[in-house]
Amino acid sequence: MKDKTIKTRDGSLDMFKGFLMICIIFIHITGGKYPISNWINTFKLAGFFFVSGYLLAARFSAFDIKNRIIRIMAPYLVFSVILLGFRFFMVSFNGGISGALEVLAKILRQTVFLTGYSTLWFLPVLIIAEIVFVALLRIRGNCYIIIKSLVVCVLSTVLFFHLLFVSRFYNLQSDALLPWIRSVPALIFLSGGFIFHIITHNVNDKLLWSSIAVIGLIVGYGFSKRMYEVYWLSFCFGDGRMFLLVSSFSVLGFFSFFKLLMALPIEIRVLTWIGRNSLIIMATHHALPFIGISRMAVGLFFGASFLSDALICLGVLVLEIPVVFVYNKIAFMKRICAFLKRSKNIMLKIIAANFDRANVSE
Repeated sequence: MKDKTIKTRDGSLDMFKGFLMICIIFIHITGGKYPISNWINTFKLAGFFFVSGYLLAARFSAFDIKNRIIRIMAPYLVFSVILLGFRFFMVSFNGGISGALEVLAKILRQTVFLTGYSTLWFLPVLIIAEIVFVALLRIRGNCYIIIKSLVVCVLSTVLFFHLLFVSRFYNLQSDALLPWIRSVPALIFLSGGFIFHIITHNVNDKLLWSSIAVIGLIVGYGFSKRMYEVYWLSFCFGDGRMFLLVSSFSVLGFFSFFKLLMALPIEIRVLTWIGRNSLIIMATHHALPFIGISRMAVGLFFGASFLSDALICLGVLVLEIPVVFVYNKIAFMKRICAFLKRSKNIMLKIIAANFDRANVSE
């Protein structure tokens, strides 16, 4: 996520996103069979929304909703089309054309209603949360930003608990409602990241970052043992109060840990690369058969163990490299074409101005 107001990227944010992306892939591989899985489920997605809010605060005055929608929804639409074709081919090859048409209709409905196929649901939820947050903060200008963001955080928390209560009696799994419902907890962490940036953006105190990291991780992990299973996909959070407590402390703990690494300075380049390409990896790692391919390859040499799961995770990331390369290449070519088009228009204006000046002098 590039920021025009910042000359250099904050490597700690990229490393944090890279770490979160690995956690997401690991959970999708293991299915939550390890005791630590429930803790990971509390912060793996909340951390992404927190970082988005943190970055949004840094570029709020220059935030362009149109460009942001294009940046987030482009991979959503591109990979939705690719996955639609891929799933149609696989199902028609194995089960006939009638089953393939049913799958086609299901994926089209998910894409149109922004529920997304597989992990693609995350991208519309992110952009919905950002647009709603920015729209609320820009009411009556950009004054009192900190107060407005606090109000949004409180109101979204109240709405979150209200939806949890309503979900006990009514089914909220409608395709038309789910993206908006999922964006409510996303809005809590997005506003939290926004507020945290306002408070700490000039802080570079290693002792402070280390203190927040230690307290956050100890409290987050300690209370995670009292948590029920957490599923953002189906809006299942168990005890909402415990979820917000564990996820908030855990996100702050890991965020501060990576801030501390950059202050030392220590950069883990693998995490940085994963973090910079997290949107693409998020969209494809589970929807494409990378986990199955990696599992088959690792299964030839290793039995079921934590090591084999870690190697499967590594295999998925290796398979993501060509996908990331091709997508970035296409995006890079589009930027070059746009630049050439702008340059052409500028040159034509300069030539026209010189021509008019020459006619005046004659």
